[in-house]
Amino acid sequence: MSNNNNNKYFIKLFYFLAGSPDKYDFKHRIFNISCLSSAFIGLTGTIINLTLGLDIITTVTTIFLFVFFMLIYFISVKYKKYKNLLHAYITLTFFIIISLWFSNDGSRGPTAFAFILLVFIFNLITEGLYRKIMNIIVFTSLLSLLLIEYNYPYLIQGYVNPNTRFFDYSFTILFEMLVMILISTYFVKSFYEDKKLTEQQRDEIQEKNEEITITQQELLKHKENLEELVQKRTIELENEKIKAETSDKLKTAFLSNMSHEIRTPMNAIISFSKLLKTNNINDDKKEEYLNIITDKGNLLLNIINDILDIAKIEANEINIKQEACNLNETLNEIHKSFLEELSNKKDIKFTVVSSPKNTVIKSDAARIKQIMLNLVSNAIKFTNKGEIKIGFTIEEIDRIKTIKLFVLDTGIGIPKDKINIVFDRFRQINETDAKDNRGTGLGLTISKNLANILGGNLSVKSELKQGSIFYFMLPYIKCKNNNTSNFNNDFSNYNWNNKKILIAEDEEFNYIILKDLLRYTKIDITRANDGQEVLDIIAKDANFDLILLDIQMPKISGYELFTIIKAKHKDIPIFAQTAYVMQEDIEKMNKIGFDEIITKPIDFYKFLDAIDKALK
Repeated sequence: MSNNNNNKYFIKLFYFLAGSPDKYDFKHRIFNISCLSSAFIGLTGTIINLTLGLDIITTVTTIFLFVFFMLIYFISVKYKKYKNLLHAYITLTFFIIISLWFSNDGSRGPTAFAFILLVFIFNLITEGLYRKIMNIIVFTSLLSLLLIEYNYPYLIQGYVNPNTRFFDYSFTILFEMLVMILISTYFVKSFYEDKKLTEQQRDEIQEKNEEITITQQELLKHKENLEELVQKRTIELENEKIKAETSDKLKTAFLSNMSHEIRTPMNAIISFSKLLKTNNINDDKKEEYLNIITDKGNLLLNIINDILDIAKIEANEINIKQEACNLNETLNEIHKSFLEELSNKKDIKFTVVSSPKNTVIKSDAARIKQIMLNLVSNAIKFTNKGEIKIGFTIEEIDRIKTIKLFVLDTGIGIPKDKINIVFDRFRQINETDAKDNRGTGLGLTISKNLANILGGNLSVKSELKQGSIFYFMLPYIKCKNNNTSNFNNDFSNYNWNNKKILIAEDEEFNYIILKDLLRYTKIDITRANDGQEVLDIIAKDANFDLILLDIQMPKISGYELFTIIKAKHKDIPIFAQTAYVMQEDIEKMNKIGFDEIITKPIDFYKFLDAIDKALK
């Protein structure tokens, strides 16, 4: 343990005197040690000279050596530059040793051994050609001094007595040998330390190179992955661009088609309305014109409903009403609704296939009927002859009892490459200007989404020129009570002779519709043209059995009127009549507390049935 500590102190001392390897290179440290050793030799020589009482010139010379070498040492250590000092060190040392040759008994004194130390030091601190030149100069000088001493012995100054010579010679040689041993030891130790450091640095460099190689490989891999991702993303962007362009084209075609679909029934409605104003039109013609106006009005309403439904679906605002739905009655109603249209197509047989009787499920009856109407309408559109069948079966699919409604036709069928797009928005099987492409192109999209919302699915199987079959799957949730409403189709059967109703309607044509519809019921009608008039009428006489409020009224809105009236007259039923049919509007009216919501255009039978229930 003590040896290790001694080694540590020894190394620290050497680093302190010569400089640490991290600050000075190997030759610089050897130079520092050489300067320090030379200074120490000068100091020791001075002490020996003074002790032996040698001549003053020798003593002054050794003092000068000590001071000069210490100065070079401090400059080298402080400024960390030694190459410029090297020349001064070598030159001065060389000339001092030559002068000591003459004053210190020549070859018989310690100066000869100093030449050996000089060669040793010069070879450590010089290199290359400079080292060779210095060795030649030293050996040439030594040879010259020996020749001078041989030929001119009187130039050599000897010692006073043999004892002085022995003492000076012995101590000088012993000290110079000690310096050589210390320098050699430091040289060897520094050499191996530098070698070890070099090997360590080499290992570190090799390790760094390996890390760099691994990093380069990873970067190359990342580059390849990045290129792959960029390529993949580029393809995705190209596909998205194509998809966007296709979507834009489809939207343009859709808007163009929509314009045609809206203008066609509007043309019939406006034109036949004008014809009704002309003279000399018999009753049969009037009936024909009115039927056309009604038919085209319903067609226009269906188009508007399609647009609203697709907007509601996208906004996730479709409201599902869970109620009893008699599937047998629904299919029979659909069958009856198309019989008149199919009377002009003698080559098509439309039938309801025998299905399980009295099947009542819990679902949204109106939406089921809407989906089936869309499917049957499509079948009629693309079938010129043959048959159309509708019906349903009850099956167990994946251990779940399921209603499987179907619409089968023997029409033109669907090409295999079009099967996947029939349920897409704005897409039609044959995207041309042909007459068979009439319609919004939204029916199947709406039907597919509604089927999903109802917890079911809509699919199709088709063969080109053979026909198609659409399957509408629904979960079979049995409902015991058949709560389907049977509306009274005869307006005159409603008799409200002793009842009073307040109608708040600012639009004249809307009021005329309501007044002419209600005149068959003999109900007493009072009209208000704006919100303030409603409050004025009620202030005079609040004895009304029912109030019908338009939501968008001048001066005071229907929402505000409801709140004001209900605050004083809680028992009077108040209906909202409105063209606002979006989910958020319906929810707002329900939240406020309207007794019934009547949407425009008004379904007469549902409207009268709702009033009848309220009055009873």
